[in-house]
Amino acid sequence: MAAAETWFVIVNPAAGGGRGLRRWPAVEAELKRKGIDFEAVFTERKMHAAELAAQAAERGFRRFAAVGGDGVANEVVNGLMEQTAAPSRECTLAVIPSGTGNDWLKTYGIPPDFRHCIGLMAEGHRRWQDVGRADWTDADGKPRHRFFFNVAGMGYDAAVTKDSNETTGLFSNKIFYFYLIVKGLWKYRCGKGRIVLGSGKVIEEKIYNLTAGICRFNGGGVQLTPHAVPDDGLLAISLVPEVSAWYAIRHTPRFYDGSMLSHPLVFSTQDTSLQVEPLDEVPIGLEVDGEYLGTAPFSLGIIERAIRIVAPER
Repeated sequence: MAAAETWFVIVNPAAGGGRGLRRWPAVEAELKRKGIDFEAVFTERKMHAAELAAQAAERGFRRFAAVGGDGVANEVVNGLMEQTAAPSRECTLAVIPSGTGNDWLKTYGIPPDFRHCIGLMAEGHRRWQDVGRADWTDADGKPRHRFFFNVAGMGYDAAVTKDSNETTGLFSNKIFYFYLIVKGLWKYRCGKGRIVLGSGKVIEEKIYNLTAGICRFNGGGVQLTPHAVPDDGLLAISLVPEVSAWYAIRHTPRFYDGSMLSHPLVFSTQDTSLQVEPLDEVPIGLEVDGEYLGTAPFSLGIIERAIRIVAPER
């Protein structure tokens, strides 16, 4: 079968605390049972999935499946957006869940059962999705960029992500992540920033949390952008200004049930881009799809309908 008709399956064996490797024999058997032609490879290091996806595109592959969590899927998206063999719109991505949070699936109502996703692949379910791009300058003064396909978090969200990224071997369950969220509340300091939206609106505020979402869920089920539409060419943006730790705890249910946008302190909108510049000495962090990147200044933009993804049609 031609490479374009074959699925290039990228497996993260370390996903979900080793669940990716343990689950692979069952995933492989289900792919074969559904009659899906595929070639499988395993990642060996951070961003290896991006390299593998780009190389596969050069070989003619146009169908890709990420076995793991949102992290390996983000890497595959980056590989597809960076490769030059074909427009990214000609590529299709399926996410076969074996990770910890699997937040991206939640927006589309896809159960965290790998058999369900493989069924969607076999049945030919496809739809468009936007892809975001983050641009920032690293600690050495070098311009950097990274694509994202779920949610970008700034402020407290980024601080918790940084903590989890640096805690080797422990970030393997939602309970521990929730522990990090609560633990950090008393030491977190809100940096003041200037937020410039694509529409021209400017906000100067101390930032507790700023979120830009293509999809709705991150952080193990938190809904900071419940107004996100994955293929409308807009970032769903929400801003929570400086609040006390106890105030944040008291309103935690709002972050999970999607009702936070109705709170009078929360600003929300949809726009094509945003820029954040620091206005004091307190750094404002940035993470995308669960990967901490750096601090302000940075900018976020969006590429409308950049890839096809395997998900139920509307």
